[in-house]
Amino acid sequence: MYDMIVNPTFNELKIIDGHGQHSPIVPITLTGRARDVAYIPQEATHFCWIYPPAGLTQLSKKKKARIEQEIANGDLEYAFLALGGFAYFRFHRNSYKMLQANCLVQADNGLTFEGPFQWRSDYTANLAKQGRFQVLTL
Repeated sequence: MYDMIVNPTFNELKIIDGHGQHSPIVPITLTGRARDVAYIPQEATHFCWIYPPAGLTQLSKKKKARIEQEIANGDLEYAFLALGGFAYFRFHRNSYKMLQANCLVQADNGLTFEGPFQWRSDYTANLAKQGRFQVLTL
């Protein structure tokens, strides 16, 4: 779980629940140019995925439309709020220091993934056990 400090701009959306979930924090395996292309700080040692805050899916259609418009206008804070993103940390002296958060943006370069791959049913049980499934609205 995480707690977020809500940007004053978001206060008008009345997102009361500033709590959310993140994936497990794991070591970064990318090196060199791959880190640069993905905008991963060189000093970062670990990362996780930050899910949008709880309660975001319960916003009114009008408020959701406002968020969509801000994303269309290129507002990265709204994109991070609505879509989530990667957070990067430096592990030092048995604690994590957050260095940077990157939201998803459409780009012609950066990370690419292979696939698609067949979903294995054992994935579902393992992810459910970790509490990693999220309500999502498309």
